[in-house]
Amino acid sequence: MSEPNAVVDELAQLEAEVDAARKEREEFELAHSKAKRAQQLRDELDTERRALKDAKTIADLEAKYGQVGKSLWRIDTGDGMVVVKKPNHLFYKKYLDAGKYDTTAIYKLVSPCLVYPDKAAFEAILESEPATLMRCGDAVCTLAGVRRSDLEGK
Repeated sequence: MSEPNAVVDELAQLEAEVDAARKEREEFELAHSKAKRAQQLRDELDTERRALKDAKTIADLEAKYGQVGKSLWRIDTGDGMVVVKKPNHLFYKKYLDAGKYDTTAIYKLVSPCLVYPDKAAFEAILESEPATLMRCGDAVCTLAGVRRSDLEGK
């Protein structure tokens, strides 16, 4: 008779262990889910704060330099926005006449047109997202009058 009692005892013990493990997993998943939601809310808050700061910055820059899309170009990156202004026509001609289109030449084109952020923050963005330099160069060229449709053939 002791053998069936041992099986019953073992079943009860195993059920209790499964219930405890399940409860521990559910508690962990709930805590993990709450932590993920908190991070999502922090990210949303950062995004909204950045959007407000960017909107104010754009308004200030437009007052100083002119309209975005005409005198200014905004480039959004994962580390913040970059704003460039339309290049001086003589400076742009000098860039074209040099005939070099490597990163050094593009940096020389973009650098005097950079209006936001400051150089140090721009360098940090370039370290994080190197393709931003090309995007800024494209923006400066667009402001200078280059049209993609001209390049692609209608």
